[in-house]
Amino acid sequence: MKKLIFSIGLAVFMVLPAVAAERAGKAVLVVGQAFAQDDAGAQRRLRKNGEVQSGDTITTRRHSYVNVLFDDESRILVGPGSEMKIEEFAFKRPPQGGPRQKGAAKADASEARSIFSLLKGGLRAVTGLIGQSDKAAYTMRTPVATIGIRGTDYFVVACEDQCQGLGDLPKGIVPEGGVIVGVHEGGVTVFNDQQQSFDLNVDNFLLVTKSGEFVPLPGPPGFMLLTPMNDPETCQ
Repeated sequence: MKKLIFSIGLAVFMVLPAVAAERAGKAVLVVGQAFAQDDAGAQRRLRKNGEVQSGDTITTRRHSYVNVLFDDESRILVGPGSEMKIEEFAFKRPPQGGPRQKGAAKADASEARSIFSLLKGGLRAVTGLIGQSDKAAYTMRTPVATIGIRGTDYFVVACEDQCQGLGDLPKGIVPEGGVIVGVHEGGVTVFNDQQQSFDLNVDNFLLVTKSGEFVPLPGPPGFMLLTPMNDPETCQ
């Protein structure tokens, strides 16, 4: 009898559904091919209005990009040939049918957090209610630096082949393996692995080298002028 009860309990356990991942937002615009892969390794193609979840890794093919609207009204435009992971996203959305105007859900963001990692390529991000409620609850990680926000529209690009047109760099400075950060609105604070920090304001641009050195740039990098990353809010 005990064996029968154990067998039934095991069978019930095995058919229980997996805990659903936390919804993070949706793709409001997809150009070309973009994909989302969950923590279990299952990949799906992203299409317009397709949901993205906490834990998803979003990738774009060459000449492709995806614009993600998160549930806290923040946006991230993931550029061509890029890879970004939604490390953690938690946000209590306003009740269905409740007010949706910008700022209406600030109270719901008190225990919220959004943590992202740029693994490859580049992105442009506009922070939303989580960042407005608690700036410390928003983090963008890169291989060589971590970005905190101060009410922000900013971009970050991992230096691979596209990091050209940076102007005259100090002797011995190599951009490959580093990242470039620039601010369109508001400001960011960039931290390297040694926990040194550098503040960037509007129209400031910074190279963080592979070794973590901060190198301010005199203007926007040349590749951004040739192929600008559109505003995630207007896609223009």
